[in-house]
Amino acid sequence: MTCNRCNHKLPDDSEFCQYCGNKLEDVDIAEEGFDSIETVEEIAESIEEVEETEVEGEEIEDTETAIEEAWNAMMKLQAKVTIDSMKANEAYQPDNEGDEDFGLVPEKPIFTYALKSVEGEEEYLNKLYTESGEKIKYTRRGSIGAEGINGMIDIYDTFLPSGQPYKTIYINMYGAKETTKAPNGFCFAKPNTSPSENGVTVPRSNITRKNLPNHKLVFFTNISSIILTVISMLSIVIAIIIQDSRRNDFEYSNPTAIYIVILLILGAFLGFAINSFVKKKFKLLALLSTVPALATIIAGEDGSVFSYSYYEGEWPNREVFFYSNSLGVDTCNVVWVVCVFLVLIITLVPVVIIAINGIKSIIDRIKSNWHKSVSYREKCYKRVARMRGYLEKGIITEEEYEEARQRIISKIK
Repeated sequence: MTCNRCNHKLPDDSEFCQYCGNKLEDVDIAEEGFDSIETVEEIAESIEEVEETEVEGEEIEDTETAIEEAWNAMMKLQAKVTIDSMKANEAYQPDNEGDEDFGLVPEKPIFTYALKSVEGEEEYLNKLYTESGEKIKYTRRGSIGAEGINGMIDIYDTFLPSGQPYKTIYINMYGAKETTKAPNGFCFAKPNTSPSENGVTVPRSNITRKNLPNHKLVFFTNISSIILTVISMLSIVIAIIIQDSRRNDFEYSNPTAIYIVILLILGAFLGFAINSFVKKKFKLLALLSTVPALATIIAGEDGSVFSYSYYEGEWPNREVFFYSNSLGVDTCNVVWVVCVFLVLIITLVPVVIIAINGIKSIIDRIKSNWHKSVSYREKCYKRVARMRGYLEKGIITEEEYEEARQRIISKIK
């Protein structure tokens, strides 16, 4: 006997396929051109008999054609069973994930994705751990039907690593969408770990929230802000000390007073920078870094602290005089301005990273919703069906077809 869905050879008295869980029933395929063969089992037996029979001449071609037609009929029947069950689940697939006995009774099975077939069940089972963190082992007992459930339900007995029986779970592999929850008594990873996006488990302590920058960048931002602010303040203090005293008399605004206001602003910002460094925070610091930058821009617009000369006398006999130490004062001013704007840029970098990651998350969410949609699944089904047609026509090999099928359905959720 051969399973009419997965084509595995089975004992003659089998009622269900031990590989895919299909209920073995006689299927009339006379419409496929085999009026003398009424069941899939008979097709398989006939194929075996023909393959074992020695034929010569034109009979070889006729025999090969008969075998090919028989296999095609079986594959079409297999595909029809899968698609019919999947379409029925698209219309209505029970959602019992919130129930205590979800996955533990046939009436509330776990659903895996139909196009993944048995592989989908194995993927799900391979993710399961006990709540105490032990990796389970499993064996398939058989299949069973349940009222209100489309498709057969596979029965899996699970065992602890020691071999001790654990729990029995029930899986339906004809789902239009996959189950996202583990049954009671199970989890998808060890309790002290979390699965990454690629399905690899890593320690939970090593995982940061997706949108946040790493700790090294935050540390660099905070420590740089402190150092650059201190340099800015020292530059201003030096400028006050070495500046020409006449600057306060001849300039429109008192440069010393402006310097002191900037120093106070930088001092307050330095306090916040130190606090952010201690508490490993950065968001408020990025906002506050705009204050010294704005104060610097205002001071530059005034022009008093950046002036290097003054005038005496009335026009047209007015004379120009240069302040003493103007080069040193200008150098200090340049250091102060550069440091203030470097602080602004550096503190904004983590915020920009958050914004970029946030945009990526939104895009990923949109893609994920699209990959979960019925329209996307239908698109993938059509592509798989087209590739199956290429396989049947001999355009591609079985390996190429399987590779293409896996690639097409890999993004379906």
